[in-house]
Amino acid sequence: KQWYQRRVAITAGNDCGDWSDEKDLCGECSFERGMCGWASQSDWKWVISGGGTLSQETGPELDNTFRNTSGKYVYAEASAAVEIGTRAHLDSLVYQASAITCKLEFAYHMFGTEVGALVVELVRHQPEPLTVIELFRISGNQGNRWHLAKVAISKQFFFSVRFVAIKGSGLKGDSALIPLL
Repeated sequence: KQWYQRRVAITAGNDCGDWSDEKDLCGECSFERGMCGWASQSDWKWVISGGGTLSQETGPELDNTFRNTSGKYVYAEASAAVEIGTRAHLDSLVYQASAITCKLEFAYHMFGTEVGALVVELVRHQPEPLTVIELFRISGNQGNRWHLAKVAISKQFFFSVRFVAIKGSGLKGDSALIPLL
């Protein structure tokens, strides 16, 4: 499997072309054994799942790691109890500053006729006050497949990464992410 199909991590680059030169600068998580320090800190929660989501005609049927129903991913369920425009936050731990510019690579799945948006934010913790920088945004139905995204992160300050699902217009709008950091 390709590196990005197994996990997503913040890395410094792929100089060898086969990821053999990489080490995890900020850890990794496949969600196979829990949240690994990631926290869903909003009323609308990100939850771990395998196989399909609870809603019909939305969300992934398989994970992107094993391409079967046994692998895990996290997703935000677009249920009736969640109002349009509600934001579900999934926050990483706070990571230390360094002079390295890194890449965040992750797989996402946004399938359904009423999908809202998926946003990736960088939260700067120093210098004070906290600053939120939007790194990535995609909206609407992206088809019934996993997509790869890459964003650059400057680590010259203490930071965390936040994934945000924004509720679309109805029940057919789950957003999913595959293993993070």
